Amino acid sequence: NRYRIVFISIMAPAGDLPLPLQIQITATEERSSMLKSWSVYLLEVNDFGRKFILEKRFDDFNQLHADLKEIEPGMPPLPEKKFMASTDASVVAERKPAFEKILRYLLRSDAVVHEKGQTLFKFLELPTAAVVAFRYLFKTQRISAARQCGKLTDPKLEKEAYRLGHPAVLKTCLRLLEEGALKDPDQEAKADAAAFAAAVGEAETAVVEMLRFALASGNEATRQ
Repeated sequence: NRYRIVFISIMAPAGDLPLPLQIQITATEERSSMLKSWSVYLLEVNDFGRKFILEKRFDDFNQLHADLKEIEPGMPPLPEKKFMASTDASVVAERKPAFEKILRYLLRSDAVVHEKGQTLFKFLELPTAAVVAFRYLFKTQRISAARQCGKLTDPKLEKEAYRLGHPAVLKTCLRLLEEGALKDPDQEAKADAAAFAAAVGEAETAVVEMLRFALASGNEATRQ
C-alpha cells in the first residue's frame, strides 16, 4: 500500500500517550436554597484538547455509579453519603479525589466505553463525535470503529474533525496500517469471508483518509 509507506516515513513513532479524554475536578462551590445547602463539583472535561466545565452534585455521581455497577463491578467505591454534611470541608476533600478516581477508571474500562447506552459519555455531556473517536482507540470492535471514525473527515463534520489530529488517534492509525492489524480472528471466524474482507478494506481506507486529513489540516506538531 503506497499510503502506508508515505505515512510511516513522515510520522515519528510515538510512545505511550495519555487518554485524549481527561477529567479533573478543578474546584467546588457551595449552593443553597431556603431549606438546604449543597456542594457543586466543577468538573473540567478535556475533549481531545478542548476543555469545558460541568457542574455535578454528589447525587449525579451516585447515579452514575449505580448505573454502571453491573457493567463494571470493579470500579472504585463511591464515598459514603453523609446527610446534612455535603458542604463540610472534610467531606468535600474526601469526595473530590474519589470522584476523579472513579471517572478515570471508567474511561479505561472497555465495557463502559462500548456500553450501548453511553452512560459515561452522557454524564460527561460529550458529543457523538467524541464517543466515536474515543472508541476507535480501543481494540474492541475496531473494524467498525475505524469505519465510523473515518466519517469525521466529512466536510459536514468540520467542527468535530479536530479530534483526528490528536496524537493518540494518529498513533492508532499508524499501528492499524501495519499488516494484519485490523484483522480480528474472532470476528473473521464468525463472518462471511468476502464480507469480512470488504469490511477490512473499508476500514483500512478510512484509516488512510484520517491520516491524510490530519496531515492536511493539522499544524507542524501534527506532522512531526
